[in-house]
Amino acid sequence: MSIELNKVSKIYNIKQRNEFTALKDLSLQIQDGDMVAVMGKSGAGKSTLLHIMGLLDNITSGDLFLNEENVGIMSKQRKCEIRREKIGFVLQDFGLITEDSVMDNVCLPLMFGSESLAEVRRRAWEQLERVSMDDRADEKVFVLSGGEKQRVAIARAMVTNPDYILADEPTGALDSKNAQDFMHELKKLNEMGKTIVIVTHDPEIAKQCNRIIKIKDGRIVP
Repeated sequence: MSIELNKVSKIYNIKQRNEFTALKDLSLQIQDGDMVAVMGKSGAGKSTLLHIMGLLDNITSGDLFLNEENVGIMSKQRKCEIRREKIGFVLQDFGLITEDSVMDNVCLPLMFGSESLAEVRRRAWEQLERVSMDDRADEKVFVLSGGEKQRVAIARAMVTNPDYILADEPTGALDSKNAQDFMHELKKLNEMGKTIVIVTHDPEIAKQCNRIIKIKDGRIVP
């Protein structure tokens, strides 16, 4: 599954006093198996780009293709299917429900499907084992360390077996050791054939990717 953006622009608050152009005629192609870092200063458009790739936001103009399928003519149901089945998200603040258990958090992306609860828990357990968090499955998320929360976030992102992992400043809340542990996990996923896109401001994280894309004022720059 590839992602292609062709002259994509994103404008917020159109025709209002606070109108803001986040992306400007941006063209980009990400191929299967890529491990890509997206870098730029705050406000450059990095997170907007990631949200558009992940179908969390709509474009204002241009074309977005997922595996040669034009997103602009997709139904809302089709977008939801792709987002649920093909794309896994890892967020800077982990995006976990802290009052729920580790197991419940990892199960969440599967709860809207047709699988039995037993199958959902089996798949969640499999991912928790992979990130060595199976022994914490019944604990509440709020008792975990930052590194442990990030591993749970990876398990949740992977539980649907997505083609893409999109990570938005995933190491921003981690110390250097946990950041490297996280990157080690992402590299293993990439070796499994997953396509990884990481928004980061950290050059040490970016240089561990196969490719670096730099954005300034909503455009890709050399």
